[in-house]
Amino acid sequence: MSNPSDDSAYSPDKETTASSSEAHNKKEVFGLTLDIGYIKSIHGMLRAGEIFLTLVAFICVSSSRNEACDFLHAATYNFFEFTSMTAFLSTLIIYVIFILEVHNKIFFRFVPWLLADALWCVVFALMFFLASCVLAAHVCHQGGNQAGAAFGFFSCAAIGADGVLSGLQFRAERMSTTHHSAPSTLPGQTLEQY
Repeated sequence: MSNPSDDSAYSPDKETTASSSEAHNKKEVFGLTLDIGYIKSIHGMLRAGEIFLTLVAFICVSSSRNEACDFLHAATYNFFEFTSMTAFLSTLIIYVIFILEVHNKIFFRFVPWLLADALWCVVFALMFFLASCVLAAHVCHQGGNQAGAAFGFFSCAAIGADGVLSGLQFRAERMSTTHHSAPSTLPGQTLEQY
């Protein structure tokens, strides 16, 4: 009979190391748990980049508006500003949700976050692509509009990359939890034979 302390598959040191590394990536501030690991992850850095790019795109277009161009292309500028500010606010909210680990709370566990994030990214990548194309066509000789269109395309690429990563993670998570089993009956048999 083997001694449990000799068993190499189980090691309390491994559990302690894993739990201490998880605790090292989380900090408590004002009673809230911050997930530092998410901030340092690819998703976290990409999300922070999206926040920056969408805000800069909004500021560029908002600061370059004038009456002559607004008379001709107000709908273009309004749609771009709506897209960039909505993407900025929703990205900021999602970023805070993941940093504060609100998505792990009981009520929010029923939401498939990776799928919702992938769908959100698809919608906003398309909106940014359309808004940036239309804005690039109607810059009205304003440097801010040109910069806004460029940052809109950069935002589209960042949001699209985030959507691809979320979709791949959702697929990998779903594949790891799906179990394939053999059918309970053979093709030529019916339930009456059992």
